[in-house]
Amino acid sequence: MWNYLDVHFKKESLRPLAVVFAIKFPLFLLFAYYFHAYSASNASINYFFTIAGDTRGYYIPCEQFFLGNGYTSVCRMPGLLPIYYCLRVFCSPAWTQTIIVFLQFIGDAVATYLLAQIAWWVSKNAKAFWLVLIVYSLSYFVAVWNHVGYSDSFAVSMLISSVYFLLKFKRSDRFIHLMLSALLLTWSVFFRPLHGLLVPIYLMFFLLDYKRPLASLKTASIFLLPLIFFLGLWTLKNYRQTGRIIILQDSMSSCSSSIPPQMLAMRELIIAWGEDIQPWAKGSAAAWFFLKQYADSRDASRLASYQTSSCSLDSLIALKYNFQASRTVSNTASERNAFAQIAIDQSRRFLQSYRMEHPVRAYFSNRLILLTRFLLPSRLDNLPLPSFDQMSLFQKSIKIFYYFFLLAINLFGFLACLYFLYKKHYLVLVPLFFLIGLPVFFGYIEQRYLTPVYPFFLLFSVLACLNLSQLFNQDKLKSTRQ
Repeated sequence: MWNYLDVHFKKESLRPLAVVFAIKFPLFLLFAYYFHAYSASNASINYFFTIAGDTRGYYIPCEQFFLGNGYTSVCRMPGLLPIYYCLRVFCSPAWTQTIIVFLQFIGDAVATYLLAQIAWWVSKNAKAFWLVLIVYSLSYFVAVWNHVGYSDSFAVSMLISSVYFLLKFKRSDRFIHLMLSALLLTWSVFFRPLHGLLVPIYLMFFLLDYKRPLASLKTASIFLLPLIFFLGLWTLKNYRQTGRIIILQDSMSSCSSSIPPQMLAMRELIIAWGEDIQPWAKGSAAAWFFLKQYADSRDASRLASYQTSSCSLDSLIALKYNFQASRTVSNTASERNAFAQIAIDQSRRFLQSYRMEHPVRAYFSNRLILLTRFLLPSRLDNLPLPSFDQMSLFQKSIKIFYYFFLLAINLFGFLACLYFLYKKHYLVLVPLFFLIGLPVFFGYIEQRYLTPVYPFFLLFSVLACLNLSQLFNQDKLKSTRQ
């Protein structure tokens, strides 16, 4: 069977794409139903498009541009704008958004095929192609964003496509493939600025060619041109609009009223502790500090290990009080500002003290804790299902399956990447660099940040499984002959 597929899938590219659509489209319809059924009544447009917390931040600037008011935001890069504008010329805003959901689905389906093609190029094994194609089609960790008015679906699809054309360029040495890779990475960055973390990895792919150093340097320079050009235009637009140099996005406190400067300072302290900064994470330090339902709680005992000579449990309770007071509407504006500044000063002082008295924990071991929590989360976020106690048996099965599937892919994918890095398969640097940048350097462990990592973890998990299977079969054959 595998030999037959090995011969035919290269000749008939429509066949694997048909397999992808046959698997993904029923799941697409199922989760569209769940999003519609379990979202607020005003959060679903034409059944398929789902409005979430950040949706308006992406779509309102595009609509303003269409209306002739210019791209009004410095908080969301305009990756969506070309797609939105071309559709909006012919459609209403609601139907434009609906069509975008289907384009996100199609982009995800094509990216699935390209990811499988990457597996084929890396392994020269038809089993790898078909396993990646089928397993990634069944997976819903990234595809869940096809239904939502966010940037993740397009960003990941373009990232996978960019890696595909990068490898295709390494095989063909054709200029068109280089430009497609560069343009798709640039577009991916304009959807999700964090994808810019991969620029050094791309450059390394070119500059590692020691046999042609001048040619490699020229190729790397050409590759950077689209990114430099479009970022230059974006930065110039932002400077004319604000009088400030904003290369990617404006600061978080400027863009989000829900994350003021005092919260940013406290989040930096929480990250140094190796704690989750997401307030919705049950039992997290962020929940204790930030959520109103815990505002009156004075039990800081679980934070006892973070005490220093200048930060006692009473100090943490005072920090929490000052933060809550800075957000209390009944206080005057000047009082709120004063409490905010006190919380900022306290956070910085506690952070400096913690780093000085516990440098290994602050700079190393706690970062590894964050990495572990990122790879092995205690919950599965973002599936459009009711609370677990209200789920049907079928819905519970979906939730449990995808949770343990995520754990398996993350754990085995990480180990597989380390193995293939040892074998000098430098493509593993794509997911590994995100791990270094997000949980280790920035301290971000929100599951949404796993979306660019997950496809490559899945790919290398499949390759590692096939390698183990091959080794097992070889050992079995040897023992049979003996």
